Amino acid sequence: MKYLPRKFRESQTDWFAKRGIPWHIAVALRRGTDSQMEMMTFVHIFDSCNQDSRTVLAILNDVFHRLKGVMPQLQSVYLRQDNAGCYHCSLSIVTARQVAEVNGLRLARMDFSDAQGGKGLCDRKAATIKSHIAVYLNSGHDIETASQILEAISSFDGVAGVQAMICSPPTSPLRTSIKWEGVSFISNIQHDEECLRVWKAYKIGPGKLVPYSKFNCPSELPSLSSSSDNSVKVNFVPIKPRRIKKPTADLKDDQNDGKDDDDNDIDDDCDNDDDDDDDDHGESVGHDSDKPKDALFSCPEEGCTKSYQRYSSLLNHIECGLHKLSLECETLYDRAIMGYASRLEQGATAIPELGLGKEVRITAYSAPSLPMGWTLKCSRARGARFSTKQKEYLSAKFQIGERIGLKADPASVATAMRKAKDVNGERLFDSTEFLTAQQVASFFSRLAAKKTTDEDTEDDDEDEDHTAHLQRENHLQEMRDNIVTSMSIQNAHPIVYDSFNICELVQKSKLASFSIKLLQEICSSFGLDISNIKIKRKQPYINILRELVKGCKCQLGTVK
Repeated sequence: MKYLPRKFRESQTDWFAKRGIPWHIAVALRRGTDSQMEMMTFVHIFDSCNQDSRTVLAILNDVFHRLKGVMPQLQSVYLRQDNAGCYHCSLSIVTARQVAEVNGLRLARMDFSDAQGGKGLCDRKAATIKSHIAVYLNSGHDIETASQILEAISSFDGVAGVQAMICSPPTSPLRTSIKWEGVSFISNIQHDEECLRVWKAYKIGPGKLVPYSKFNCPSELPSLSSSSDNSVKVNFVPIKPRRIKKPTADLKDDQNDGKDDDDNDIDDDCDNDDDDDDDDHGESVGHDSDKPKDALFSCPEEGCTKSYQRYSSLLNHIECGLHKLSLECETLYDRAIMGYASRLEQGATAIPELGLGKEVRITAYSAPSLPMGWTLKCSRARGARFSTKQKEYLSAKFQIGERIGLKADPASVATAMRKAKDVNGERLFDSTEFLTAQQVASFFSRLAAKKTTDEDTEDDDEDEDHTAHLQRENHLQEMRDNIVTSMSIQNAHPIVYDSFNICELVQKSKLASFSIKLLQEICSSFGLDISNIKIKRKQPYINILRELVKGCKCQLGTVK
């Protein structure tokens, strides 16, 4: 599912056309040593990802790995999943057993929720997490990125039993497609040694056997790379049982009445009815506080709200004839008539007479004079054009997104502009040069339209054979970009920090123009160890970045 970003104070234009932040919730249940149910929740947050089988299997692999770390003695697991297509598909069902075996576990069963039934426990836990995020939001913070969601969940000592992390999309793609006719009708699956036993409804019939040899299982499994700090370990927390309501007074009276004889039953019942009728004069119409929830026998008299647990008590009530009448439904017309009558009796329509009080002197207030013509329409001031520095920064962000196949988010770019720095480590933009997400999106759309227009102009000048050749080249390039996009940051090309292309800067030997402070920030952003550098020189940091670029695809000659 996705979390819609929110601001502490946002305008009406920010409320619409939001792009959700993907996050996935997995809840693990176990029975503790004292036979009490315990729960632990895993929240995987992504900046952007596809909701497909590859992502689901990668998350499942990570959850199994973390559960095995918390419970080394764990041997078998049972899965209950949503009925969405990314869960309820042949690839996820067949490969889930292989994912469990890699982590030293045995997948016993897989069950799916009812259609349109949600995820059950995951939805309830998501409501708790969203309430915790709302407290963080109301304290004056914005939640627009994955890192801010993680910060919100971890705020105020976090949510009990919840471990959240920021993850990048799966690194290894699944090139295998498994066809299974009728998989959408299956609700329950039991994993045996050599086959699957499936049911359309739980335990209705012996089930249908489907051998594993029928499917072509993938050889490589997807995995996640977490970019957040997971030093804080979370354990299982006990589930608190619901509160049990105490029995009502009438229910206790009915139970006590059963211990007496029939004569006492009649007397007590009649006395109780008298008391109830006396007490009911001050109650509101339609109030039914005396009716026990597990009462079986109700009074057949129309309008009477008395109910009893025993049939003998009901007969005693009918013989006494002291019914407790209550209006079940009051129309708006009746309410208006009763209200009008009560106001007539109270004399609410009379004109009140104001008594003479102290004389109050009112001092004259002189409003400031407004200039002539202040109500006339004036021409709307045209917005200032973007500066060269702004255009270069936005163009660099756009080109990097086009090259790696992951388009830059206008909101993230607008936020990054406030922290952007030049080669000397100084702020790149002044506060007057900050742009909004709408301005960045408009600039990106103009660049995309210009690029499309240029490509169309070139295509008109070429012949059909050359056009077909270009289409094939573009298709191959898109396939390369999709593969590069699924790689982690260390293997992707180009390696980017803000608007700086590290690969290009290393090839052109331009890192020497950067300040030491900026080089330190670049190394820290990629998680490189710079604690051993004691001297204030640029060269050690440049050498570390060169080693980083050596592992890039551009140095291996696989990216053109």
